[in-house]
Amino acid sequence: MMKKLVSGVLIGLMLAGSGFVGNPVQAEQSIEAIKPQANYTVTTNSTAVVSGKGDPGTPVLLEVYAQSNNISMQRDADTKNSNFTRRTTKDYFKIGSMGIFVKEIRLSLGENKVIIKSLSDGARIEKIINFKKLEESSVKKSMEQLRESSMTQLMNNMISQ
Repeated sequence: MMKKLVSGVLIGLMLAGSGFVGNPVQAEQSIEAIKPQANYTVTTNSTAVVSGKGDPGTPVLLEVYAQSNNISMQRDADTKNSNFTRRTTKDYFKIGSMGIFVKEIRLSLGENKVIIKSLSDGARIEKIINFKKLEESSVKKSMEQLRESSMTQLMNNMISQ
């Protein structure tokens, strides 16, 4: 009798305790970036698509900043310290009735900082897109290196990166 009572209490506690599991409450931002997904992206295209979602009718400011010409275009370990001084795009718009937005932006050579800011609650998203020009000579050189390399050398190169 005692075993049944103890097992019944344990089962009851387990069932009752499972209802108390909850998720922490997070403050939701009114906007969310879909593209670009990563915080740092490299592309060879002179344009990029910026898209996101949010509450319909939310006013948004999209700004794109490029590095000034005298700054090295090599990526620093800490991109937050890079000087993005030249604004190339400033666009105000409202999120559409379906709750999404899509904008195409023109990129400057080198790193570009894309800032998407909700004007209703101040939510801010920052992404870096690095536009690199591919030159035909560098592509040919890389292809020749691949042809000359053995499979072992290629694997070693991939591992060492």
